Amino acid sequence: MLSAFIAPVGLSEPLENLLADLGYESGKTVPLTPHTTFDLAYKCYADGRYSDAMVFASHGLRMCNDARLHLIKGVCELQRGMVTAAELTAVDYRNAIAGQQLFGIDVARERINDSMALRFSDIVEYQATGR
Repeated sequence: MLSAFIAPVGLSEPLENLLADLGYESGKTVPLTPHTTFDLAYKCYADGRYSDAMVFASHGLRMCNDARLHLIKGVCELQRGMVTAAELTAVDYRNAIAGQQLFGIDVARERINDSMALRFSDIVEYQATGR
């Protein structure tokens, strides 16, 4: 099992600095669980830090096959022009949905609602239906 206190590799700056930038109180420990990694990924997404959002989502996915983590990862991949990666993430997203890994997915769909979220949804639909 992955420790909830290991900083993810690949962040744009040290975890402590990033947490402070995202509004977390300095010196407070934030366990990186699937729930908190989604929250951090969402804050990064909302702030335009798509690479960091992808790092947090990927970190959470190593702990749990959570559809909402796939969703935010795929949308951020599209934001960065990583279409092939987003197509692979869409497959993982569909598999998580089929496996009933739906915790918080309705709220995530409401919050992640930009043009790239629509494109990600189109990819998912095309993979499922061919249309």
